[in-house]
Amino acid sequence: MLMDLEEKISEEEIQESRRIGRQKTLASVSSGIVAGFVSALFHREDHLFPQPYFSLLWGSLTYGLLATLLAQPINMFSRRGFFPALRGMLLGLRFLKRGNLEQKIARNKQANIRFLEEARALARDPLAKRTFQVSLDITNGDYESALQCAVPLLEAYRKVHPWTSFWHAIRDRSVSITAAFADLNSYLPFLLGKGLEMLALGRPLAAEKHFSRACGLDHPLHIPMNCFYGYILDFRSKENKRIYEKSKQQWKKTLDLVLRDPSLVQQFRRLGESRHEVLEISGEGILKDTFIFKRYTPSHHLTKEYTLDQILYTLFGDQESVAQPLASFIHEDQQYLILRRVAGRPFAKMNLKQFMPFLSGFHASLEHHQHQFPRELLEPLDYAHFLEQKYVRRVPAERHRQKVITALHHLAQELDKQSRIPIHSDLHPHNILVGDRGFTILDPEHMCLATRYLDLASLLEHNHLVLTDNEREQALQAYHHGETDSPKSFEEIYGQYLRSALFRSLHVRGILGSHSYGFTEQEQQQLQQYYAERACASLQLLKSLDRQSVQPLNDLLLV
Repeated sequence: MLMDLEEKISEEEIQESRRIGRQKTLASVSSGIVAGFVSALFHREDHLFPQPYFSLLWGSLTYGLLATLLAQPINMFSRRGFFPALRGMLLGLRFLKRGNLEQKIARNKQANIRFLEEARALARDPLAKRTFQVSLDITNGDYESALQCAVPLLEAYRKVHPWTSFWHAIRDRSVSITAAFADLNSYLPFLLGKGLEMLALGRPLAAEKHFSRACGLDHPLHIPMNCFYGYILDFRSKENKRIYEKSKQQWKKTLDLVLRDPSLVQQFRRLGESRHEVLEISGEGILKDTFIFKRYTPSHHLTKEYTLDQILYTLFGDQESVAQPLASFIHEDQQYLILRRVAGRPFAKMNLKQFMPFLSGFHASLEHHQHQFPRELLEPLDYAHFLEQKYVRRVPAERHRQKVITALHHLAQELDKQSRIPIHSDLHPHNILVGDRGFTILDPEHMCLATRYLDLASLLEHNHLVLTDNEREQALQAYHHGETDSPKSFEEIYGQYLRSALFRSLHVRGILGSHSYGFTEQEQQQLQQYYAERACASLQLLKSLDRQSVQPLNDLLLV
């Protein structure tokens, strides 16, 4: 996936490529010098060009021709390399024939793949091998893998061949002429592939020209293409301020394209309990993942989420554990946040066994790196005040409220005894994706400092899963086993979890008392009943562990 873009090319590969480059340069220069001396021996006095210009001309032509031939990744002067190089040139000439472009590409695809595989095996230069892999991925339509290979090559080629701009200019001119004859400049896959090849050759400016041209085409994939180009610019925006500004402009341009399409604008919708409207742009045909556009009236919520996303991506991005933030800006009186969400399946009960150790490690990393979160960004959760706002004001009758508040403060005191770490605070199944490489946690806008067991309760008490007490206990044991250095016994962990589960059930019960979130009246009543039963069950299980200390909590369920 694109989270691997920072994959490093080893120093040994770079040094080997430099050594081969020096050998080619030495061979070209030596041949030019020898050609100059030989031409001096056969020069006649009545020749059109007098000496030393005649020798300089022959030396320069010889050097230029040989340097151009040696610049090719395949050695055309070897017995094994001559015929593959010839086949490669013949493949290129086939596109100059008349006929439907897509049919020509499909007809020659297998021959092109065979040539690239053979060329990759014959190339001596390790960077050239990687470049052939980029071309092979492009030919197979796997632009994601091509980008993975191309980005590390971008910096590597700058170090290895900083002097090759002249030969690149010659090559570009020949490619442009060929593309014009073959009518390739209006074919999005060609422009996209050529842009990736330019990145792989360490030529970002040439890549930008191809990407920009592809973004301007009238094509069914023009919005995903614009997203893809914005993503590449965003990744490269670390290089200089010009690219950073260009990245912002590209995302605004992409948003304009989205808002120009009424059918897309109508697809902005609220998902679950989110306050934001969300639009998903599929990268199908270019990328496997999805670009997420969130919008909301300008406020601190999206700004906070964007900042949190950036910190979390720095910590977990290489593991695909979080979505990648791409841009955040205000456009036409709406604030937008753009994310790149990795592909994945909805979370289900069968994923619990694998997820709980993952969540344990996720919490451990958050605790270890909590100094990286600004203090003003993560506030300690005031348990008593929070439940007064979310539950007491909405559910219990007036005559019971004082008793409920007294019990509530007792619960808050118990929770305050537990250590606080940065937690997600809204970790329900809809905020978890199951991917090929693991799990991705989404929407961290509610992150705060609180007991980690609130995250477990958000998940294990959720109505989407409907777990038995035994299944919850097994999930908690899996989480406990993931805490390799925890001094707590499982019974202690279970007691702390049940207090958090009681807190969470009351919280959601209160939320459902004033918001429908698109549910019918009957569905809302069923959910209220479910969370009331979960609060009661948690309290009963707490009593079975320690009836004396739990006695003050009985009044919490007065309604």
